[in-house]
Amino acid sequence: MAQRCSHRKIDEPTTRVPSVPRPDSPLKRLSPYLLALAAVLLMVVVRILLSPTLGYELPFITLFPAVFVAAWIGGLGPALAATAASMVLALYFFFPPAMSLDAPGAVAPLGAALFILTGVAAGWLGQSKLRAQTQAEAVARDAKKSEERYRALIEQTAEGIWRIELPEPVPVHLPPAEQIDRFYAQAELAECNDAMAQMYGFATAAELVGARLGDLVPRSDPKNVEFLHAFVTTGYRLTDAESHELDRDGHERYFLNNLIGIVSDGHVVRAWGSQRDVTMKRQAEAALQVSEARFRSIFECGMIGIAFWNGRQVTGANDALLQMLGYSRADLEEGLLRHARLTPPGYEEADRRATEETRARGSCTPYEKEFLRKDGSRVSVLAGGARLGADMSDAVFFVLDLTERQRAQERIRHAERIEVVGQLAGGMAHEANNQMSVVLGATEFILRRSDVPPAVRQDAEYIRQAAERTASITRQLLAFSRRQVLQPRAVNLNTVVEKLEPLLRRTLTEQQVLVLRLAPGLASVRADLVQIDQVLLNLAINARDAMLGGGTLTVATRNVELTDQYVADRPGVSIPRGPYVVLVVSDTGHGIDKETMKHLFEPFFTTKGIGKGSGLGLAMVYGIVKQSGGYIWPYSEPGQGTTFKIYLPVVSEAAQPPAAAAPAESKKRESATVLIVEDDPLVRTMARRSLAEAGFDVLEAANGREALALIEEHGSVEAVLTDLAMPELGGQELAQRLSELHPGLPVIFMSGYTDDDLTRRGLLEAGIPYLEKPFSPDALARMVRAVLPRPS
Repeated sequence: MAQRCSHRKIDEPTTRVPSVPRPDSPLKRLSPYLLALAAVLLMVVVRILLSPTLGYELPFITLFPAVFVAAWIGGLGPALAATAASMVLALYFFFPPAMSLDAPGAVAPLGAALFILTGVAAGWLGQSKLRAQTQAEAVARDAKKSEERYRALIEQTAEGIWRIELPEPVPVHLPPAEQIDRFYAQAELAECNDAMAQMYGFATAAELVGARLGDLVPRSDPKNVEFLHAFVTTGYRLTDAESHELDRDGHERYFLNNLIGIVSDGHVVRAWGSQRDVTMKRQAEAALQVSEARFRSIFECGMIGIAFWNGRQVTGANDALLQMLGYSRADLEEGLLRHARLTPPGYEEADRRATEETRARGSCTPYEKEFLRKDGSRVSVLAGGARLGADMSDAVFFVLDLTERQRAQERIRHAERIEVVGQLAGGMAHEANNQMSVVLGATEFILRRSDVPPAVRQDAEYIRQAAERTASITRQLLAFSRRQVLQPRAVNLNTVVEKLEPLLRRTLTEQQVLVLRLAPGLASVRADLVQIDQVLLNLAINARDAMLGGGTLTVATRNVELTDQYVADRPGVSIPRGPYVVLVVSDTGHGIDKETMKHLFEPFFTTKGIGKGSGLGLAMVYGIVKQSGGYIWPYSEPGQGTTFKIYLPVVSEAAQPPAAAAPAESKKRESATVLIVEDDPLVRTMARRSLAEAGFDVLEAANGREALALIEEHGSVEAVLTDLAMPELGGQELAQRLSELHPGLPVIFMSGYTDDDLTRRGLLEAGIPYLEKPFSPDALARMVRAVLPRPS
């Protein structure tokens, strides 16, 4: 309660336990007779004192009061004793021997008889009075004993006993709402036991007496209004009705009440009742409901299988377990989920150890095993259990399906294998590009000469074609390993597809049809135009080879928004949420089986015959998509065709139009000095000769540190041609130092390989001159002329 209740004292008997009556003592039994004798003696003394006045006539007249007093105090016995004593004393004092009974003044026998009769009558009346008094005392004693038993009962009972008084009686003919209003306004606790006081946080009943109903039963709780409404509308009789109340500290309490209202002349004047504290029971029920709800949510979740086990078979299971094992609930009820049926050979020992551990410790350490599905297939799971009773006849076990985890591990292992192969391929491509630069340069120098015999020229041409073929393979390896240098820009895939459409149609046979389904309003993506062309061409070539009898190649684009629900509905898909442009390339060919799908993007893996494919096409597609920040997924089944979906993140900038090719310059620059920085001496020699024959002055350095020293020594350098990957000081660091020392000095990067960190971090920004190895002497000369400042 918000404030301490006022109180008033309850009148209580000092004795709570009834006493056992004791037998009367002899003195107490003789006391009425002694009092009667004393009264007689007193009246005899008075009669003697009055004798001069009264004479000796009427000797008994003053003894009547003694007889009546004895009768009143002791009843018939003391009255007769007083009568006898009065007769003896009267004869002794008031009848002299000389006086005969018939003498003058003598008492007639009739007077003595009347005196005796009077004594008897007085005794009888006194006896009646004493009997009535004894009965009244007995009733009083019984009432006192009953009160003591009542007090002992209400004080010793665990239930709260109370009485409510209404200073102003409430008419029962009023509407229930008004009766409740008056109850709340007037009802006051007039009496209660200690048990009730302790229910509200008080030590004794005296502290709680005087509290108002509104302090104990808050009207703000609808349950309490309903409780009082039931009390009023049922004629002020209520049994086991629950109320929601507050103790002195404001804590919630729940009580079961039995109430009875006292109605007098159509008005309720008071109410009696008892109550039982059921707070702990309600709290336990609420906790049980919460516990049951939590267990139900866990039991019904689809993430983990739960089953109850009796040592031989599953007696209860959630839907997740049934779906995992391929059984129905009817199969469960039929008893088909038995241990022997669910466990494949080879797991008997593991199950035995788990059972022994559960029996000894109460639970077992989760372990991996397999279950047999209803169709005979196996499912890998992580299983663990706990016993619910004293033995294994009542246990529960939990089963986690490891299929997706194993698939993810397989994808990780597959990605690791591809990464290792990519690193190897990148290193091989780097060295091959360096050597092919030398081969192509040398053959170019041979073919330029006019004095070369035709046979030698033909051989040189063969060498050039083989070198270009090798360079093409190395470019595919670099694309797969994601170590090529891209020149990304904001593009519209619809524009890319439309520009490439003629080439795609020429790629297909006459029996094959190309269908474009390009969504209008397509968002922009960031990609390298040349590489996207390579992706489309490779997918078109694979589709052509898969549709030997004819078919349809469909290229589609559309905007998509990948949500949390989209990813959740596709197990195994790992892609950030957000807006994407999806490029879909599908064919109606013979399709791909599951085993082939596992190796689809691995380099040098091909299902084509010898000499018909290198196995690098899809590997290159995979590398280009990944290096562009995208995602690719194949979908195929034998006889159902194949679909590749490529997701590229949307960018906010507008698509840029294709750049126009710059016209080649044939005019030689005079007095232009070019510094070549290359760690491979053969490549450096070939580049020096190419630039020297193009009319440039050439300086050479084997690494970045030599280049800085040479520039400092020589002074005048118009351009720098540097490899990206070099020992001691690489090309990127050299360019940064030159920009600080010689601002505006043109730098051309060349490389047949870039490490993964360089490409991932985007250190090679768009617009920086770059020459991909292998390159021809003419391409090198054109690039150098392009970066040199034009004469004014």
